[in-house]
Formats: sequence, C-alpha cells, structure tokens
Amino acid sequence: MQSLGTGDLGNQTTILQATTERGIHLRKLETPAAAVFGNPKFELSEGRVRTATSILGRPPIWKKPKSNKLVLSWLPGRYQAIALQDPTASIDGEILEFELEALPKTSSQPGAKALSKLTWFDPKIRWLAFVSGPNDARPDVVARVPELAANFVVSFTERQNHHHAKPA
Repeated sequence: MQSLGTGDLGNQTTILQATTERGIHLRKLETPAAAVFGNPKFELSEGRVRTATSILGRPPIWKKPKSNKLVLSWLPGRYQAIALQDPTASIDGEILEFELEALPKTSSQPGAKALSKLTWFDPKIRWLAFVSGPNDARPDVVARVPELAANFVVSFTERQNHHHAKPA
C-alpha cells in the first residue's frame, strides 16, 4: 500500500478518502504467497534464478551497461535470459544461453560474496530478463522427473529385494 507520509496522513483510511474525493478507483494488489517468504538476493547468489523469480513475481532484468561488463554477486555458471528492448516488455522470445564468469573475491573476509561478470555479447540487446541459472532444474530434466523417479524406485526396490534375499 502506498503511503502519503507519516501519522494520519499516511494511513489507509486517509488514502481511501483522498482517492474517493478525486474519483480515483483504488485497488490493492494481492501479495503472492511466495513473496512473503524467501530471500531473492540469496537465491540469486546461489544461482537459482527461477526461485528468485517466484519470490519476486518477475525475473531479474538488467540493462546493458555502458562498459558492456555486468558484474553481479551471483554464482558463476551457465544462465539463460530473454532479450528485451524495454524493461516493461513481455517476457517471451528466444532464450539466450551464456556464462557468467567468476571474478576473484575482493575480500578475504569470511562470508565475502563471490562476484561474476557477464561481458555483454550483443550490442543490439538493451535489456536481459534472466530466466534460469546454474542451480535451477533444467527443463529437459524437469520433464523427465516422473520417468527418473520411477527408475529410481524400481532400481531401489530391486536392490532392497536382492539385499534381503535369503540363500536357498
């Protein structure tokens, strides 16, 4: 909810009254359940873009830096993104794959964050919406989860039966 200041000027009743007097329809957006829990910065630092996206309700979007080098406190590795001409554009289109390169730590202090760098690979791309990181489940693996799980259960059951079989 937007605040108009501290005290009585900023409370919801005052805001509702002010909008009604001005003929403005006020509606409060629902807070996604995922947004209540989670730390998107931590998830990104661990290379989990999809988890951060579910917390934020949208993917992280970065503008092409003038230096063509984007430094992030994210896990180095393979990422996927969609090119955008504007940060408000619809997040659809061709998925681009690239590597975030590891940079040396700037501090030897415990808990110092690892940094990674993306050298912007196409000057025509103005914005990138990151959609997947190195610790997100790959779509081809996710699609095969039921099959993989079934194989695991069969394999595990066969081992259990073999292990517990009594000699004749």
